[in-house]
Amino acid sequence: MLSQQQVPGAVENILRDFVAATAPSLDEISPVVAEAGAALAEFVLTGGKRLRPLFVHAGWQCAATGPEAAATEALALRVGGAIELIQACALVHDDILDRSDTRRGRPTVHRRFSALHRDQRWSGDSAHHGASVAILLGDLALAWADDLVHGLAPPPEHRGRDRPTPCRPRRAPSGPGCAPRSSADSSWTSPTKRRPTKRSTPPTG
Repeated sequence: MLSQQQVPGAVENILRDFVAATAPSLDEISPVVAEAGAALAEFVLTGGKRLRPLFVHAGWQCAATGPEAAATEALALRVGGAIELIQACALVHDDILDRSDTRRGRPTVHRRFSALHRDQRWSGDSAHHGASVAILLGDLALAWADDLVHGLAPPPEHRGRDRPTPCRPRRAPSGPGCAPRSSADSSWTSPTKRRPTKRSTPPTG
């Protein structure tokens, strides 16, 4: 069991490993997408005292009992990392609403991409471009939070076109690293294999 002093560093490592694992998949989509993802990763990993993960871990310590407690600590740390990603989503979107120019001494995400649009002399409105990219990146942070909680990460071959591969069963987290998923665990189902839902035929006449 980690001490409270060790929690921020552990969560930081989880976040760094996660964003590093997603980078090749974003690059396969487009270099522009990869650049946007790198900006989000920089925003998440720069600054912040990781107080929210501390509270998550403290709550887990209060409730964790019995021999299975140690096995769930990895999940508590991932949840703490996910909370940081949710906070990142909120901050990126909030900066748009407040029309803020800086965050933590740096240009806000929407200002950053507005400036990039202007410097590259792309067509269209720079301010609209910056706000649009920031909204999408905030949404991406929210999606990343869900993936992190459930132990989802891109496969080793970084097939950016495919759905991320589950790292481990959701009900039995074993650590921040990915582990093979048991074929007997069916808590995750590929969207292509789901059976269609039967719809009732409305009465006629």
